[in-house]
Amino acid sequence: MTTNPPLLVRPEPAYAGIGSRSTPAPVAAFMEQMAWRLARGGYKLRSGASAGAETAFSRGCTNAGGSREIWLPHKGFNGYDESGLVPGDHHHAMAAKVHPLWKYLSPELKQMVAGRVALILGDQMRRPVEFVICWTQDGFDGSAGAGVATGHSHFSIMLAASHSIPVFNLSHTTSYQRLLAYLRRRHQDQYIHRVATSSTI
Repeated sequence: MTTNPPLLVRPEPAYAGIGSRSTPAPVAAFMEQMAWRLARGGYKLRSGASAGAETAFSRGCTNAGGSREIWLPHKGFNGYDESGLVPGDHHHAMAAKVHPLWKYLSPELKQMVAGRVALILGDQMRRPVEFVICWTQDGFDGSAGAGVATGHSHFSIMLAASHSIPVFNLSHTTSYQRLLAYLRRRHQDQYIHRVATSSTI
């Protein structure tokens, strides 16, 4: 008697959609459009429930019927009324290792930082996102130059960059084309054609 080998299920690819609460309306509209198209292309969204960029990504993904993980510092954050995910002890342990000012943070900020660890690296920290799309006023992408204008996205971007995860900050006019080039390299040619001919910023 022969048995069939077990099917290998490819993990669903995920990206992080984050950014400033004060993301300009045209950029937020573009984020919503991109989230819709990425969801239709099979990508899972990982995000939070803050106003601005994260709300736009979540709305676009939801409208497309896409899969998403919404990480909260605590249940009910920002009035979020769905069953969001909250960080565990292992996320706190990792955050304590990598955040340079961890011991000075308030308990609430520690919860937020731990949630960003989960957002970027995954529930068990074994499936990081493939890339990050964001907007910050200063265009920070993990290289030099972060300042107060980066806002609450600073840690997420730094964590992604430290794990060699591409960061596409839409504050730069070249980021959209760089994102398209990246996705082409990921062999998403048919999907890319639809995005490239339908999206503008």
